[in-house]
Amino acid sequence: MRIACVGGGPAGLYFAVLAKQTDPRHEIDVYERNRPDDTFGFGVVFSDNTMGFLSEQDRRSYPEITDASMRWDPFTVMHGGKVMRCGGVGFSAIGRKKLLEILQRQASELGVRLHFEQPVDGQEALAGHDLVVASDGVNSGLRERLAEHLEPTVEVGPTRFTWLGTTKGFDSLTFFFERSEHGVFGAHIYPYLPDRSTFIVETDDATWRRAGMDGFSEEDTISYCERLFAGRLEGHRLLSNRSLWAPFRTLTCRRWYHGNLVLIGDAAHTAHFSVGSGTKMAMEDALALSQSLERFRPDVGAALAAYQEERKPRVEHIQRMAATSLDWWANFRHYVDLPAEQFAFHFLTRSQFRYDTLRPRDPGFLAQVEAASSLGDVRERVVELSDPIPVSDEGRVTPADRGLADWAGRGVGAILTHAGPRGATMPRECGLDRPLREGAWLLLSASAVAYAPGGQVPREATRADMERVCLDFAAAAAEAARLGFPLLQLDCAQGGLLASFISPLTNLRADQYGGTPENRLRFPLEVLDAVRAAWPADRRLLVAFSATDWASGGLSVPDAFGAARAFRDHGADLVTVLGGQTVWGSTPAYVPCHQMLIAGKIRNEAGVPVVAQGGIADPDDLKTVLLSGRADYCVLDVVR
Repeated sequence: MRIACVGGGPAGLYFAVLAKQTDPRHEIDVYERNRPDDTFGFGVVFSDNTMGFLSEQDRRSYPEITDASMRWDPFTVMHGGKVMRCGGVGFSAIGRKKLLEILQRQASELGVRLHFEQPVDGQEALAGHDLVVASDGVNSGLRERLAEHLEPTVEVGPTRFTWLGTTKGFDSLTFFFERSEHGVFGAHIYPYLPDRSTFIVETDDATWRRAGMDGFSEEDTISYCERLFAGRLEGHRLLSNRSLWAPFRTLTCRRWYHGNLVLIGDAAHTAHFSVGSGTKMAMEDALALSQSLERFRPDVGAALAAYQEERKPRVEHIQRMAATSLDWWANFRHYVDLPAEQFAFHFLTRSQFRYDTLRPRDPGFLAQVEAASSLGDVRERVVELSDPIPVSDEGRVTPADRGLADWAGRGVGAILTHAGPRGATMPRECGLDRPLREGAWLLLSASAVAYAPGGQVPREATRADMERVCLDFAAAAAEAARLGFPLLQLDCAQGGLLASFISPLTNLRADQYGGTPENRLRFPLEVLDAVRAAWPADRRLLVAFSATDWASGGLSVPDAFGAARAFRDHGADLVTVLGGQTVWGSTPAYVPCHQMLIAGKIRNEAGVPVVAQGGIADPDDLKTVLLSGRADYCVLDVVR
């Protein structure tokens, strides 16, 4: 085939090497707008998993790349005057210039034609080629010319970063954080030579603006950062190479190919550098594309479809992890006052790691974290709530026929809930989802759809209905107190009436309560006030709410902060953070500890005591959540 690669970075060069190696008959041209020795950035980093993958798949380039790389194992967090190291998290790094030299030489030796200082502005200049590989980076001109077919989108991140280098040779992947009069800055350091390290500085947008960095030259940035990190640099200098401040842009494309043009590397996708994935993904793209072409030749269309099918889900998985990590970097100013051991664990568990995945890597690190913790036995931080209790067909629960006093005597907490729209319209079909009093489920939601043949047609609740709900919940709370329940949770989550008022996706038509988040909270807070007044002051009252709808246009993190603070201010001792399916069409992420991160945000950023619930299944999950400082208590998901 005649193949043109537009862009001579690691993606395009590595693909050219692999494709030519697979079939020497291919005629391959690489077009690069810069000179052969131009390079931007400093070192590039690969995880051990990536190096292992390349070693299995590539016997030519891998050994030479390995020989020129610097490998280290521990992951270092310097914080609070302490140096925390976690082993078993191996990485390798190589200078970007050295990597390009290796690939350029290998490509030339194989017969690939390299054209430097030769930009290609449009696909028409490549007519006659069987395949055009767009490896021209995040600002790909070829991609933008086919934007209507490839459908790229770019999300601009909330942080600002600058890519620097330093003459100080650190001994591992290292992170540290410093305050200035303007805010908090973090540094990512990747050593790639004994006397050279990549040194990325990142901060939130507000701090960047307070420091006046929107007008900084490279010299201004070097001067500011050398002063800020003087204690860590120990007299060494920072280096620049087009080191301007910028927000990170996350690129996604709905399609990665059109006709005979295909995207690879940063032209197709980007992921925040804190997961060390840019060059890794580019080289894995190149490998997958070369293998797909060999497998399906001469059918280029089938090869490109198979390439996208294989790589796109894997890249999207990395992008999800990177988005979580980027969110941490946007908010790390809220966590820097945590003790050093807890901060290091909090940092490591921001994305792909949990207690159980770190234990086989470095049990000594985890022992340090646990020894420094003031939590004691984390099992004492479990909130136990009762199982659902069947009720009568009429929706009533009474001590006489359901044995609630026995449950109270077991030391478990009680939940006050409401059947919500489904229970309101199907009172006989929802056997386990019942409130404690008949009045609550008879009040109907704002939905205009009947949920079952012969069911009640919902209507919007009137003000009299709302007052009746408050009285019913207060009476139920007083009954729970009389029975001896030690704690009570008011359920404002997952489809009940109160959750329907909180979520912006339920289209409530009550003018006095719809619209803004503040208005939507008014009725749930009225119910909470009534329950708080009826519940003993010396017993804990929790409010459970869905902190996210997992749906576009639903509850946002600021909404969750506002709701949590309002519940606290109206007498809730703790909020229980849930995140199940609250509206039709939502897609909850049911993974281990799936509400841990947003619970941690509410606790550390909104300043509200939190109970985390959702995907917390065993002591390892408990330790992940509690030792990282993301919750005060947890509810275990236990299958009985």
